[in-house]
Amino acid sequence: MVSEATSSAAAAVSCHALPYQTLSLMKNPVLAISSYRYFFLSRIAMTMSNQMLMVIVAWQMYDWARCPLYCWAARAP
Repeated sequence: MVSEATSSAAAAVSCHALPYQTLSLMKNPVLAISSYRYFFLSRIAMTMSNQMLMVIVAWQMYDWARCPLYCWAARAP
């Protein structure tokens, strides 16, 4: 009787795997679509390049004014 309970409990656990276990075991079907994969990678590249551009603009502003960005807020009327 105990063995039946443990075997049914083990079957229930193996039947309902944790989400992180199932994701690591199966391949993501969305990335199998080549158009979406290119779109996804281009969005990542665009976000990274946008962040780099913002840093470059902030450095350029600092180079011109020799004052951090919070200094501009103190000068505002």
